[in-house]
Parts: sequence; C-alpha cells; structure tokens
Amino acid sequence: MIWKQTARFIKGKLVAVLLLYAFAVWGCAAPSNDGQAKQIALQYYELIRSQQFDKAVALFPPETQQQWLETLQRTHERLGNLTSYSFSSVEMNTVYSGKYYLFITDAQYETSKAGEILTLFAKVTDNKLYIVSRKLNQSVTGSRLEPE
Repeated sequence: MIWKQTARFIKGKLVAVLLLYAFAVWGCAAPSNDGQAKQIALQYYELIRSQQFDKAVALFPPETQQQWLETLQRTHERLGNLTSYSFSSVEMNTVYSGKYYLFITDAQYETSKAGEILTLFAKVTDNKLYIVSRKLNQSVTGSRLEPE
C-alpha cells in the first residue's frame, strides 16, 4: 500500500517537473523566422541590385534608415552597381533577447568583388525581423581594404 502511494507521489512530481521544464523552454525560445530571414536577405540584395536604396533601407530599424541610405549610396559611388551575389553560408545564433541570422555573401560589383556579412536580428519581445548590420570587405587586385 505504501509502495503504491510512493509511486503515485513520485509519478506526480515527475510529471509536474517535466511540464515546468517544457513551459520554461517554450517560453524562452527565440522566434523562428528562418524562412523569413532568407527572404529578407534576398529582397535586400535584389533591391540593391536594382538601385532601390530607399526601399532597401526600409528593411533596417527605422532609427537607422537615414544612416544606411547614406552608406548604401557611398558604396554605390565607390563600387558601382551590384551585378551578382550568392550566399556562401548562413549562420544562426540564438541569444537571450532573440536570434541573429548572418548571411555570408559573395558579391560582385562593377569595379570589384566583395565579401559581405549581412546580419538580421529577431527580438523575442516583438518578433520583428530587421537587418541590423552589413559589413563589406572589398577585394581589389588581391588586397583587402578596410571594412566599411
């Protein structure tokens, strides 16, 4: 009799612990925007290729759009039109506040090739996905210039 009561007690505690664990993991999980992140990265590069910089900066957080518009225009003046691009790899990193998506990109501009890292971030709190940075390393005749 005592054995059955002990078994029920342990079983009940085990179920409670498992449920608490499941809710904790589910509640702390970063939003899953993997497909949407790739679509935004593709959209960004297509807008750059078609020289629609004003639409491309709409993919950045509103408070940084003017800065990015100026940066994209300077890049265009320096390198010319983006003629082609491909993602060489995609990395994802979940942090406490959300999830980062890094698109490592091989880009060909009119004047040179460039390696780029386009970073998107999805916050846990609002689940909005924005481009938060773009790092460009331009390669000219085998030498590396300073990143933009």
